Amino acid sequence: MKILMTLLLLAIGLFSNASAYVVSFTNAPEANNTAVPILDNAQQPIAVGAGYAAVGTFEVVPTSVEEIRSSFSVFGDGPTSFENELFNVNSAFFELSRSAPIPQGTVGGPVGQNIYVVVGGGRSLACSTGFAVFDSGLVFGTDGADEEGRVSVNISSGTLTPESLVFGELWENVDVGLGLVFSEGIATEWVKPPGWGFFESDEEIIAASPNELAPELCIPEPSTSLLLALAGLAVAARRSRQVL
Repeated sequence: MKILMTLLLLAIGLFSNASAYVVSFTNAPEANNTAVPILDNAQQPIAVGAGYAAVGTFEVVPTSVEEIRSSFSVFGDGPTSFENELFNVNSAFFELSRSAPIPQGTVGGPVGQNIYVVVGGGRSLACSTGFAVFDSGLVFGTDGADEEGRVSVNISSGTLTPESLVFGELWENVDVGLGLVFSEGIATEWVKPPGWGFFESDEEIIAASPNELAPELCIPEPSTSLLLALAGLAVAARRSRQVL
């Protein structure tokens, strides 16, 4: 048992001490009207501490909520709820980063794949009912190869276009109550009922549309750190059996 625990701790230590590739991403690179507020299913700013935002990859550009949930490969570790310091407000903006080791010489995913930002109205990818997906036009590199293993993704009115917003709704002249009208904004896109757009009750449906699935329907995604630890445990267990 001592050998098993020693090997596990060693494996985790090797991962934690390795250099990491860091992706920083924000929808408020500057504190002016070029920032891009994010609105939820009810067309309200997503609050700080709520919502979901992460970077990662897709094999194929998604065209539905189901495809986003099932095919998005989240990169690395990091917070996913909305946080920001630039505007010092409690909604609509995030400044986040995620990281994971990608040693130089690595070939294959995610290296060379497009960096996508996925935003959800719920607290997780699995629980969100509405999404927006932004194609940064940038690709994943390796540790030390791209400005010391770092890349910054900025969502602003200068980078947000109908082509870069591959999923979600692009809005113009967005007012979220900050005394400043933003040039552009993003609203999450969700599965609307049949006949949408023909009834006066549509506005009521918007106001009542939930941003999250019921808790029992949410399946939390394991973190990268947990997966690495489990992988290390499996290797250590095999080596322990061989020693015995």
